[in-house]
Amino acid sequence: MNKLNQFILETLGSGNTRIGYFQIAAGGGVTLLQTPAFLIHTLSGSIPHVTSEVADMVFNLGSQAIQISIDTTYTFHENVKPSGYTISKFVGFPKIPSFLTIHNPLRELLPGFNDRSGISVWTRMGRRTLDISKFIQIVNDFQPTFFQVLSDYDVSVSSSVKRIRKSTSRNLEYLNEVIQKIDSSARSAFGTIEVSWFLVSPFDAEIALTHMLEKQHDFNGFILNGVKTSGKINPINISNIIAKLPENKPRFTPGEFKLWEIMDLVRSGVDLFDSSVVTRVSEEGQVFSLQLEKLNHSKATATPVLPSNESIPAKSNQINGDFSSDNENFSAAQLVLNLREKQYFGDFSPISTTCNCYTCRKYTRAYLHHLLCTSELLGPVLLMMHNLDQFEKFFQAVRQRLPDEQKFAELYEYLKSSDATQLPISVIGNTSTEVKNDDSPVRRNAARITNQKLSTIEGD
Repeated sequence: MNKLNQFILETLGSGNTRIGYFQIAAGGGVTLLQTPAFLIHTLSGSIPHVTSEVADMVFNLGSQAIQISIDTTYTFHENVKPSGYTISKFVGFPKIPSFLTIHNPLRELLPGFNDRSGISVWTRMGRRTLDISKFIQIVNDFQPTFFQVLSDYDVSVSSSVKRIRKSTSRNLEYLNEVIQKIDSSARSAFGTIEVSWFLVSPFDAEIALTHMLEKQHDFNGFILNGVKTSGKINPINISNIIAKLPENKPRFTPGEFKLWEIMDLVRSGVDLFDSSVVTRVSEEGQVFSLQLEKLNHSKATATPVLPSNESIPAKSNQINGDFSSDNENFSAAQLVLNLREKQYFGDFSPISTTCNCYTCRKYTRAYLHHLLCTSELLGPVLLMMHNLDQFEKFFQAVRQRLPDEQKFAELYEYLKSSDATQLPISVIGNTSTEVKNDDSPVRRNAARITNQKLSTIEGD
């Protein structure tokens, strides 16, 4: 295990809840990542629609880490090694820790393609078989800060016991080879536990977990994979699995979760998530308007944020009420907004009057609606900036409320009752729906132009 990348557990709350932080060596410095936390989801190593320069100006990247998947970077791993760069530096985040996973969490994986030769990954060139030797080559070429050990993921509640046994035995073989062949002094491995093992054959799952725990000193943490498939949480008590894991090892659960589902997993003892739900929401033209200040009873003192690049008419918000009514009469439906809807055509208020992100300070709902309806490239950029900011504030609220069970429960009920991350049924779990990779020359050039336009925010 890499001694430079340590997980320090600060507080154990009620049940399995916990607060801690990662002390991570990356880019010649040390990053402190407070947990529960999220990894910034990327496609081909890029934050969708947002360049590294813009992200660095808008967000505090010094306390963040990025998630990079092998399936979206499979085509260029051989170009990274000759450069002598780590994958973080190669994709424009030289000082940011990276976590290399096998799959893009937004992709619905197809069953029936894994065999004894390896697992299947779906790249831009189609399906490819990833065996252990190729996997080790990719890890050595990319030099990520952390990485997920190869896993036979093709298991579900409908799998046979025979299929489960193949998956558990292969995962143990992959883990043993990784421990033997990858230099852990520079990189840290996370062993993968497939949740479906426990659904189908608890006996074989326990045997596999016991073998993993015997080697726990050789890897850095655990990944609980398959917690949510096809848009549904698997019917298993995650807390029972996590209770068997050592307290000093972090737990990462990848996937696209609703905010209240994330809080459920935090209650169960999960430390790390990814921001793939932010990518999905932004691609659908939706924005979070969480207004977490409402829970702090701050409506009497809150100062509405108005876009500063234009004058707001006194009756500009007639469709949704004026600013005062928006602050005082909170509606659950307003926690997530679909800015493609016609009702925002003449809405000259910001996304949220209590949000101080760049998008809310500079632009109105009406302008964002216009950008989305005309397919302007600036639209997804501004939505992504806002949604990432809201997602970060959500995790800050979770960490602040975690020591107090009553306040934590209050936030949980606030979000669950409004279902703030509800997406269209046709989107969740639809294998034909793919989030577009933001890596074409046209989109990259547009992002650079956007970066130039937003360069003035440093002085704001």
